[in-house]
Amino acid sequence: METDKNQNPQESEKVYYDEPEGVENEKYTFDSEKEKRKNNVLVKAIIFLVILCLVVIGAGLLIKYMLDKNAAEREARQRENENAANVENSRRGREFSFPEPVPQVAEPAPLPVLPQTDEPKPIPLHNNGSTQANTGATGQNPPPAPKPMMLGKEETELLPTTIEGYAKLEKAPLTKTEQRKSAKIGDRSKVITRGSNIPCILLSQLNSNVPGQTSCVIPENVYSNNGKRLLIAKGSKAIGEYGQTLQNGDKRIGVMWQRIETTDGFVIDVDSPATDGVGTMGVGGYVENHWGERLGAALLLSLIDDSVSYAIAKETQGSAGQQVYGERTGRQSKEMASKVLDSTINIRPTLEANRGARLMIFVNKDLWFES
Repeated sequence: METDKNQNPQESEKVYYDEPEGVENEKYTFDSEKEKRKNNVLVKAIIFLVILCLVVIGAGLLIKYMLDKNAAEREARQRENENAANVENSRRGREFSFPEPVPQVAEPAPLPVLPQTDEPKPIPLHNNGSTQANTGATGQNPPPAPKPMMLGKEETELLPTTIEGYAKLEKAPLTKTEQRKSAKIGDRSKVITRGSNIPCILLSQLNSNVPGQTSCVIPENVYSNNGKRLLIAKGSKAIGEYGQTLQNGDKRIGVMWQRIETTDGFVIDVDSPATDGVGTMGVGGYVENHWGERLGAALLLSLIDDSVSYAIAKETQGSAGQQVYGERTGRQSKEMASKVLDSTINIRPTLEANRGARLMIFVNKDLWFES
């Protein structure tokens, strides 16, 4: 390979090769590298100057806004002080006097004349829980005589001598507590009693945004109540559903297992809830509260509201008609912002439970396996 040594290396863009033997004396050329990009220092400088100008303009507008705000506050305080001074001057020299009330002495009321009777009043008697008094007026029946405290032999024999007798006499039950009788379970080798726990491993991932179905696999054998008979073999499958929507502050989602399908081909309805490994109702997992969407929307709407208020205040300064129009526009923008904020601030949290989570089926009723 031969090159021109006197040529500048930066300007050389082609490489020449000697022709092979048996070929005419010609030079074969090809581009060895692409053209280098032009220097973009000037473009960077222009972009920097534009950004700097925007920053300076923004700082100037902010300073102007603060100065205008301080001036308006000073004028408002000055007007308030002038109004207070005018009110104080108008009140000076005025004296208010009210006549003193003359006390009046009330005449004593005459005492009622009591009737003079020589006959003594009878003592009031109680009859069937109510108080009655004989006033001595004509046309009223006298109260019945009280029963004697001591009963005769005939009346004593009629009284009951046991609690059951008193209950029958009063026509009331002996006790109001609801009674239940004990019952024998039966063949304990064919039943899984209520309150038992069946282990289960979650097969599908749960997401609380959309209610749906789920399933789990039973990782170990489940025996009868007396432990002598295998009722649910290892590898059996449970089907359930979850439909609870999380509220703010919730950390768990409810799952209801509907049925179990055994490896032998038997199906049994369980209708039992899901718990975690320690028996807590519901299924826990990772909870996403969507703080970014909720707080971000609130901050954005607040900035928009402040910008609209500032623009309206600048445009309507010194004009009554424009001020009314500006107030209406600002009120409408605030109402629209509040509606958008209500829809974004109330985003409900999302719970996700991963596959492979170890759960328990809390048996809610006795499960009988007849065959």
